[in-house]
This record gives sequence, C-alpha cells and structure tokens, in this order.
Amino acid sequence: MASKAPPTTCPQNLAGVVCKDARLPGRNLLSSCDRQMMRMDYATISNLLNDERRQIAGGADLTEWASALMSACMNSEEYFALGGVIVPQFGRDEGRPLMFEAKSLSGWEPATDETLENLWRTKRNPSCEPFQNETSKQFVFQPISHGFIVPIGYTYAVCDKDCAEVQAKALRLGTDLLALSLIRHKLTNVFHNLTLAPAQPDISLSDYAKSVASHCRAALGVNAVIVWELPANDTTLRTVATAFDPATAKKHHLPETQPQFQIAITIGKGFIGRAAETKEEITISDATDESLIKAMMLPPPEQPGLLRQFEWRSILITPLVLREKTIGVIASYGVRPGAFGELDQMIHRAFSERLTSAFANIYRISELTELEQRLQKEAPAIEAGWEAISVAHDLRDDLWVASSGLRAAIDLAKTYPVMRKPLETAARNVKAAHDKTSLLTRSSANKQPYFSITDVHQLLQRCRKDLTLFTNPEDITVTVQCAETVDAEIDDELMRRALNNVLSNALYFLKGMTHRPNKAIKLSATATDETVTIVCEDNGPGIAEENLSEIFKFYYTTKGDKGLGFGLAITKNIVENIHDGQLSVASQWGQWTKFRITVPHKRR
Repeated sequence: MASKAPPTTCPQNLAGVVCKDARLPGRNLLSSCDRQMMRMDYATISNLLNDERRQIAGGADLTEWASALMSACMNSEEYFALGGVIVPQFGRDEGRPLMFEAKSLSGWEPATDETLENLWRTKRNPSCEPFQNETSKQFVFQPISHGFIVPIGYTYAVCDKDCAEVQAKALRLGTDLLALSLIRHKLTNVFHNLTLAPAQPDISLSDYAKSVASHCRAALGVNAVIVWELPANDTTLRTVATAFDPATAKKHHLPETQPQFQIAITIGKGFIGRAAETKEEITISDATDESLIKAMMLPPPEQPGLLRQFEWRSILITPLVLREKTIGVIASYGVRPGAFGELDQMIHRAFSERLTSAFANIYRISELTELEQRLQKEAPAIEAGWEAISVAHDLRDDLWVASSGLRAAIDLAKTYPVMRKPLETAARNVKAAHDKTSLLTRSSANKQPYFSITDVHQLLQRCRKDLTLFTNPEDITVTVQCAETVDAEIDDELMRRALNNVLSNALYFLKGMTHRPNKAIKLSATATDETVTIVCEDNGPGIAEENLSEIFKFYYTTKGDKGLGFGLAITKNIVENIHDGQLSVASQWGQWTKFRITVPHKRR
C-alpha cells in the first residue's frame, strides 16, 4: 500500500542508536498455544526479512514492506486495524516519519488521532487499552525500540478484546523483527562507508576532507557534515569541506559536497569554537533549546541563522587533535532532536581519526617540501662545510710538518737566545692550531666498532629505561619481552644508539595522538642458532605506504623543524653496514608501526 502523510506533530526523539545488549526475538517468547492462535506466516516473514531492496529504499517501498511484515506476524481475523510509523535511519527519507497502514478501520484516521499522537510523543513502553468508547475493542501500541536507545517509530493494532493479549505479543514480535532489520542495515551502511573512506590520502587536503565528510554523512545518515581546518599559529577555523544529503542540497540549491559558504569561526566562540578550544567532543541533543545550551555551559551558536535555515537541531562535534594541538574540527548535523547516541559518537570518532591521520600526513609532506627547499638554499653552505673539513685535514698534516721543523729549529737555536724565544712562541701557536684541526676532523670520522658478546635482554632494558626518562608511564606503556638467555656479538653502544633512534620516533608520534587510548611501545627479541631478531613496535599513527621507502634516507624527516632526518639513516648504517644485518619496517596507516632488526648471532 502507498505511504500516507505522517502525523502533523513529530515526536522529539526520532533517532535510535543500537544498544550493546540488543537481543533477537524468537519463538521462545511465545507459548505453543500462542503460536497456534496467531498462525504466523513464517515463510513470508523469512522472505520479507531477506528483501533488502525494499528495506533500504525508503518511501512507498519501505512502508509496503513494513505493512507486509506486520501482516505476516498477525492473525488478520483477530484485528480490525494495523499500521504504524517508521523513521528511516539513512537514505533519501532519513529522519522523515513515514506512516504505513496494513489494514484500516472504517471511520478512523490514525494520522489525526490525538490519542495515538500523544502515545507517539510520550510513550516509551508497550500499552494495551480500550479503543475509544468501544468496550469490545482494545488498542495495542508498540514502540519500535528493540535494540535502540530511543524509539524510531511505532506500530499499533486495534483488535478484539478477547484476543488482545496474544495479538499484543504478535505485534511486539513483528515490531522487533522490523527494528532488527533496520539495525542490520544501519550497521551494514556504517561499515560500508568506513571501508569506502580512503585510509590514506594521495590527494589534496580539501579533496580528502570532502571524501571523508561525504562517507561520514552517509554512515551516520545525517543532514550535513562540515569539516574545518585550523592553520598553524592561527585562531580562526576555516571551512575545508561540506557534505549535504541530496534532499537538502536540492532544496537549498547546493552541490552535495562543495561548500557554498565559508564559516569562519574564532577559537572559543560558539559550539565549534568551544570544542576546538577545549579539545573535547560535544554532543547537543537540541540546539534550539536555550535552557539545554545554558545547562551545558556552552556559548551561543556561532551561526544561528544557518541552524534556522537548515533546521538543524542535533549537533555532534569532534575536534581533530594532533600532538596536543587542535588542527581542525568535524561536525555532523541532524534535523531531529536527540539524533546522536553512543554508537554515533564512536562512528564519528572513527572518521575524525582518519581525518587527523590524513592531516598529519599531508602536513608532513608539506614540511618535507619546505625542508627540501631549505636544503637546496643551504646546499652551498653544506658543501662549503665539507670542503672546510677536507682542507682542515690537509692543514693538520701541514701543521704537523711545520711543528716538527720548529722543534728542530729550537734545538739549533740553543746558543742564540734572541732567536729561541720567538721560535718557541711560534711552536706553541702551531701546536694549538694542529690540535683544533685534529678535533674538527676527528669529530667527522666514523667511530670504530667494538664487538663483544652482549646480553640482549639487558640491552633492551637499558633502552626501555632511556625511553621512560622522557615519558609518563601512565601515558605510554613501554614493555620488554625477551628471554634472559638471548645474546649476540654486537657493538653494545652502537646498537643501543640504533634502537634509541627508532624508539624516540615512536615516542614522538605517540605523544601527538591525544585521543588514542592504551598507547604502547613494545621491545622484543628472539634468537636462532644463526641470527638474533629485535622488534620495536608501537600503536602510533603509522607510516603512509608511499613514505616507507623514504624514511631511511638522510635528511628525510616528518618532524618539521624538530627533526634533521639523520636518526633512521644512522640506524640503517649501524645495522646493515657495521653489523652486516638487515633493517625492515612494516606499518598500517593510522594503526601501528613495526621495525625489525636482524643481525648475525656471531661474527664470522
């Protein structure tokens, strides 16, 4: 049957969020006597539950499907009217109440019935009560709430008083099946969009933000998603991406993913500015409720005109925080109050973490470009420095020859005091110059390795101790997993330096992930007869795949002005050139990084 107009007044809480303890309804809820009386059409119910197209289509397809499902669950001979209202959680009718009617009662219009309207706005539990003034009929009401925190609609039936109890059970079972089908598709939609959202950016920041905003909007089934960026050393957030649902975009003549307006927001001002300032997530169930906003101790909205224009009521705001600094904000807007619950917040955070990782990676690329330009500008000075060291090396040899000649001249001048004193002064000056040039050239020379049998377990414990000097154990956990019998013939100090270079990088990027719980670094080692393998792993932001081949190159850094690009290059030299070993890295962007060092157990 075609869908009818929704009730004239919509209830306050239309959206539902899946509960963690949702349980499937089953036949065990009904006695054998109940099942015989209801004569449910299980074959039809099974076919309808597998009819995904109509369930997610919205409009008449959805209401016809709901009518058919409820009819299959009820004994048509025992009721006079059957119908309800569904609020789709995503798709073209997301947030819009759709009324369906499987069987109508002559002379009664449910869309205008004040009793039904009051139940819909206020009732959260099933009810069974007399129908109007007819003592032989009962009115059964069932919220669509199974597995949801708040109802997303309701079903009703008008039935004979003698069978009202059984029909109420059948109505509940049919309603729960309807709710669970909608839950399944909501979760499927969420995972689908999380999978589609790119894991790492190979495009511009703006294009990447538009993609994530679009998938976040589709996953949550909301009216709009907006992303802001906070440039470094700035106090004003600027819009970088928007995503509107198709109906809203068409109504306001907006492209779905192109911002038609720039919403500049000052840190600390309005809802968005407050979230950016405090670095804390904000969920507003009704932005038009001034008493609620006051109770939450929030400032007035930054753009009240936009809230009215787009009829936004619910707002979910998550700041993007990197290295304890706000770098942006993502906000989702719903047209119905109470639209966001715990699951929606978790979904929103998942997309915000993707954005944060993308922002971090793009910033690193920008920093590397600036570093490359700086190196090109400073290349003459670097080249001059190496030339100076080369000249100093030659000069040291010349000074040594001059010093030897002066000592011989002093010996010859013993019988000529007038000449001896100036020669001794010159000799002292030449020695001082020789010592200084020796110091300069010696500092540029490679340290000669010293190999000895080293207790690897003790080495890792020393590295752990080195690391814990720079972090709070409550913030980042550093653990060692290694048998005390593992040893290797290595240069203890050089290997310690190589490991500390890797660990300091892990520590640096973990500190920047303020929203990541249970931050950890793990050091482990295993041995065979031929080799010893040391693994350093962390659950930090990871390394983009295209950067994995670059990180061991000199001057390559992702730390901006705080890095020189020497650490991992030095580690590679120590492991592969000095110890004849192998150094490798594996990483999952946004999830983890693992460095693996393998060296011979004994020197050949």
